[in-house]
Amino acid sequence: MGWTCFGKLRRWDQQIPIVMVTASGSKELAVRAIGMGAQAYMLKPFDVDELQRVADYWFRPFERSSSESAGESSTPR
Repeated sequence: MGWTCFGKLRRWDQQIPIVMVTASGSKELAVRAIGMGAQAYMLKPFDVDELQRVADYWFRPFERSSSESAGESSTPR
């Protein structure tokens, strides 16, 4: 179901950020997800603070671009 949803989202919108959250620790699946355009690949159980950092980075582009112009780092914390 997750891969089907991922594919449909990616076909619908090439720019929408996608964060895959999975119980599978397979490197092959992580590589596949990133290769298909996922911005991040997180394993369950995940740290809520880490998920918040990833979401803040990928889902708030206007805040990110304004902080970059102020000289702050553009990498996730």
